[in-house]
Amino acid sequence: IQRAILAASDGGVSKGFDLMRGRWSPSYPETTGYTIPTLLNASDAYQSSEWRKLALSLAEYELDHATPEGGVIHWKSNPGAAPIVFDTGQVMFGWLAAYRQSKDERYLNASAQAGDWLAGIQDTSGCWKKNQHLDVVKVIDTRVAWALLELSHHSQKDSHRQSAIRNLEWASQQQDANGWFKHCAFRSGDDPYTHTLAYTAEGLLECGVI
Repeated sequence: IQRAILAASDGGVSKGFDLMRGRWSPSYPETTGYTIPTLLNASDAYQSSEWRKLALSLAEYELDHATPEGGVIHWKSNPGAAPIVFDTGQVMFGWLAAYRQSKDERYLNASAQAGDWLAGIQDTSGCWKKNQHLDVVKVIDTRVAWALLELSHHSQKDSHRQSAIRNLEWASQQQDANGWFKHCAFRSGDDPYTHTLAYTAEGLLECGVI
């Protein structure tokens, strides 16, 4: 992770290393977001102040990538780029973890603004139709619901909790009797990746625990 941060050279974590071309990709706000809790958990387990400092620096990077609406864009800060629902939820995990570790209100405020934005653009059905990557509705947003439930614990705003519940109810209705989920691929008609199935199940599981 440290190597991927150095390779990105802008304060975030690189999306990955291209073995064919022998080069690192640019930083990726979404995966940078949920790398923050991992680093903070590791810093506690190994008593590493270096990893704690690194994690909080990633949270700062994410603050710089938030849009005026409170969301986070999918890739990089292109002028006029729209924020994306899923990416915003994953960055919220980072901000909330940074807040719990540092008590810096800026991280909680950023998460709350993101939560307000997510609740405000949610469809009445419980899914998110707007601000979707590739304009496709997805059940993987149960991981966004999970972030909203974590946020509601700190924000004490029922709108955040209710937004999460609406999405979970919708997602549950997309599951077939054999366990398969509709709307689990990035493009309509495509087969889902294993990680999108895992995202969906993980979001439902963690929200159920909460």
